[in-house]
Amino acid sequence: MKEVPGDPWVLHPEPEVIMRNLFFHIIVLLVICADCTYAEEPSRELMLAIDRNDMPRVQALLADPSLINIENGKGITPLIQATVKGNQAMVELLLSRGADVNKPDRNGITPLMWAASGGKENMVKIFILRGASVNEKDTTDGRTVLQWAYMGKNKKI
Repeated sequence: MKEVPGDPWVLHPEPEVIMRNLFFHIIVLLVICADCTYAEEPSRELMLAIDRNDMPRVQALLADPSLINIENGKGITPLIQATVKGNQAMVELLLSRGADVNKPDRNGITPLMWAASGGKENMVKIFILRGASVNEKDTTDGRTVLQWAYMGKNKKI
């Protein structure tokens, strides 16, 4: 098998690359799961609207400012959810409504780390311009943003 550079979805015969790709797949599955249990109903509705890219519904739900940084049952915030989904317009909306650019999930993984691991260069730039800390380390393995970018094989970041 031959690896496609920068594509974590392609299998590779080297154990180190296989493990890095496996880790990437597990994280993506844990976050993107649309059936995740959420801490309370309003957050569930907001997360589902983000999953569905339903901008009008998200805007309506954000009339309640207490939802902007709410966490689901897995510690995922709306900003992290939009980042993982790759929805830049949704990310910009959430930031304009006061989403905390440095609020991590329960594993200490910040929106910037999610963007870096997923190769979302524009989001990385947006987060840094909005004051995201580039020196934070996740609380699971102590990885930095650059290490997250490396794990996702994103050399440009």
